[in-house]
Amino acid sequence: MLGAVGYLRMTFVFLLSSILIQQALHAALAKRQCTAHFQHTIGVGFSCVVFAWMTWLSLKLEGQALDFVFFRVPYSLSPFASLVLTQVIIPRVDFVGHLSGILAGYWQGWGLN
Repeated sequence: MLGAVGYLRMTFVFLLSSILIQQALHAALAKRQCTAHFQHTIGVGFSCVVFAWMTWLSLKLEGQALDFVFFRVPYSLSPFASLVLTQVIIPRVDFVGHLSGILAGYWQGWGLN
């Protein structure tokens, strides 16, 4: 849909924007809750970019639904369902990192940059 150069450009934008959003969320949570968990948590990996891509694509497939395990979810809400499902399956996953990927995907998908 975007071509190789477009894909690399979007991946780079998703990477930078999700890191910025993640750091801002972690800083806000560390200030508000003053817990050691948020003060010393860092994101490692590429999954925030995967969540950003999933969110961006979900905006392009509006009006359809995704079949999850036992229920159907509209594509517009599927990133949040994936976030919850990922958190249930792997409890120690960085929730804020994946949420920042979702927010970066919406930011780019809605053309807010």
